[in-house]
Amino acid sequence: MEHTQRKLRKSRPVLGVSVCLIKNGRVLLTQRAKRPFQNTWSLPGGRVEFGERLKEAALRELREETGLGAKLRGIIDWTEIIEAERHFVIAVFLAEWTSGEATAGSDALAARWFELTDIETLKLTPSLGDILRKALGH
Repeated sequence: MEHTQRKLRKSRPVLGVSVCLIKNGRVLLTQRAKRPFQNTWSLPGGRVEFGERLKEAALRELREETGLGAKLRGIIDWTEIIEAERHFVIAVFLAEWTSGEATAGSDALAARWFELTDIETLKLTPSLGDILRKALGH
């Protein structure tokens, strides 16, 4: 079975979602605990499960990774990550915080709010800087 899953990963992209969550002009980022991009800062997100709508997946991933609730505003961008044997296509949702305190879930090392000026010093996942500038209107 594992060989079949590796073969499928090589033959088609994986659909994912992420959430650009804004609160008081700051954005929530999580530090990834697992590969790919371990230790880099990213938007909360992950894979879309079979039969799951994109919006449902985005809210589920946000809740699992940070414990937060949000109101989705819509897709702000799409991004693709192609590396080695992986190809991800990710719908990036813009959202507003509605409830909860940010706590890192099991697949995150940390969850923190950042000003746009703070992100310049962080190690970010590919194309995240451009997405954040767009979301925060800069």
